[in-house]
Amino acid sequence: MYTNDYLAYDGIGLAELAASGEVSPQELWSAAQTQIAKHNPAYNAVVRTLFDLPVPFAKAQTGPFAGVPFLIKDLGQYMAGIPTTSGSRLFADDIRDHDSTLVTRYRQ
Repeated sequence: MYTNDYLAYDGIGLAELAASGEVSPQELWSAAQTQIAKHNPAYNAVVRTLFDLPVPFAKAQTGPFAGVPFLIKDLGQYMAGIPTTSGSRLFADDIRDHDSTLVTRYRQ
């Protein structure tokens, strides 16, 4: 998927493309990574990328946004085994042993 194509759609549009098979979840993931790498140095909005983890679409996904990558705010939400800072260096080493309720629901 080309950058201009990716930027032309919102989440619903990207989900429709993935559901129809016009693009794969892997293509959407790659496009999202490209945009984060390109713009985050200027904005510093993405605190932690998980690009080194196994791809999140390794198992079949269902639901209205299946295959569409998205971000989770590092404030009140957390993922098991992933450091969360809640926007403060005070919590730099806070690693939970379970997902927050919202993250659990996203995974479902």
